[in-house]
Amino acid sequence: MKAFIFSFALVCSPLFVFAGQLKCEYGFSGSPLGTVTLAVDDKGVPAEIATVAMFYTPAREMPVSNENPQSGEMLRLILSKDDPNNEIHMMVYPPQGNTYKSKLINPAAPPVMKELSGSCQLL
Repeated sequence: MKAFIFSFALVCSPLFVFAGQLKCEYGFSGSPLGTVTLAVDDKGVPAEIATVAMFYTPAREMPVSNENPQSGEMLRLILSKDDPNNEIHMMVYPPQGNTYKSKLINPAAPPVMKELSGSCQLL
């Protein structure tokens, strides 16, 4: 019985479910604008590098800074934190079924493109 309870708790743990390759797709008004892919370990810690493709440019690697999640968030990251012209804030929210909602905020972008909504899948 103890083994069953432990196994059930491990399988139902959000961090266990969250481990893997996370691929997030973002768009605006129905048009796809970019993807962010990064690894997340079984403790919910993201990798130090993410692969980012935005606005039909080739994918490139960007450094990831792990920030403290705010209320309702599973992850709060800053991509390219040391480059103010390319800094992107990324938030990932708890899953709804097999999909995680996400948001990208680019402080340097024009107001219309400053915030992009998206969804993520675990690969």
